Formats: sequence, C-alpha cells, structure tokens
Amino acid sequence: SHTLENYFNNEKGAFLQARLAEGILKTLIKYGPIAIEQPDNYEARANLMWCSSLAINGLLSCGASVGWCVHPMEHELSAFYDITHGEGLAILTPHVLEYALNKDNAWKYVEYARNVFGIEGTEDLEIARDAIRATKDFFKRMRLPSTLSEVGIDDEFFDIMAEKAVTYKRESGTTMRAAVGQILCETVSYAGCFLIAFLLIIIILTVIGNLPNLSYKLPRLDL
Repeated sequence: SHTLENYFNNEKGAFLQARLAEGILKTLIKYGPIAIEQPDNYEARANLMWCSSLAINGLLSCGASVGWCVHPMEHELSAFYDITHGEGLAILTPHVLEYALNKDNAWKYVEYARNVFGIEGTEDLEIARDAIRATKDFFKRMRLPSTLSEVGIDDEFFDIMAEKAVTYKRESGTTMRAAVGQILCETVSYAGCFLIAFLLIIIILTVIGNLPNLSYKLPRLDL
C-alpha cells in the first residue's frame, strides 16, 4: 500500500519513479504468495524486505505530488478495532481506487494495469476496472480480508473516525520546503553519526596498536 499510495499521482513526468514503483509491485506479486506458502523461503523473504525498504524511503515520492489518502482512514480503523495495519489497507485500497477513478485520471490506472498485471484493452475505464479487480484478487491470494464486515467492523464509529481521519490529513500535510528540510536534517544526522563512529573506531584502533609500547612501573616495595 505504501507503494500504491506513492504510485497513484498525477505527475506524468515522474517516469522513473513510476517504473520503480511498478518493479516493486511486480516483485510483491511474484514473491508474496511464495512467502505465504513457504515462510522459510529466503529468496522470497529477502525480496519482500527489499520492497518494504524501497516503498517508503522517499525515493518513489520524490518529484511527485502524493496524496496519501488511504493511510489516514486506515489509521482510524486499526485504532478503534483490533486489526493490523495491513488488513485495513487491503480492505480500503481497492475501494478508494474505485471511488477515485474518472476519465481524467484513468491513464494512470491503465499504466498500472498494463505494466504491473499485463492487462490489455482499448477502453481506458474498463482497463482501469480490470486492474482494480486484479488488485482485489491478489489481496485474496494473500489471504487478506476485503470487507469491513469480515473483520467485525460496523458503522458505529464511522462519524468520529471520518472526523479524525480528515483532521490527521489536514494537520500532517507536508510542504515541499518542509520535506526538503527534513531530508537535509536526516542526512546531516546520519553523516554526524557516521563521523563520530568513524572517529571512535580510529581512537580504539590507535590505543590497541600502542598497547605493546605502554609500560607500567610498579612501586618498589622493601619488605
């Protein structure tokens, strides 16, 4: 879902970011079911770990206007009910894709359909709906729920969850300046930690190397 949130944006010029996201999605589709059936399969788990690292390290969203519409809603689901973050995202994502689809953004769904699932066709909206159906089918293969009722959620808290989701989205909006500032701060922090660690290693190695040259004299005792 982190990859999908970054992938579905309106930036047609973010070509490389989109292709990277599609590569991650195809890898997930290939190895996800294998990991379910063979939990000890190292190749599958290793590739999935790479996907999870690349999905939200900032690379896919760089240069693209990303909405992050699904996550604020899901945060409320898993806050009010005993479900995992992934289960909530699996339920919501296809429905949000269906809700957001229109003739103006269908081109992005078509990219998704053709480049990730290999779906062909001539009518954009129908291709887009096929892609959403393929997404649902994949989530089912991963043994994930597809409706709120499957995980015991009714409409009791809908109003308050909706209010909290909107508030969260409004307050967590990130400007480009803030994003760049955050990246710079993190980079400086990492560089500083690396430099301190490097200096400590040099000091330790220097001390160890000089140990044979150190002499300690014990005081003479006249007994």
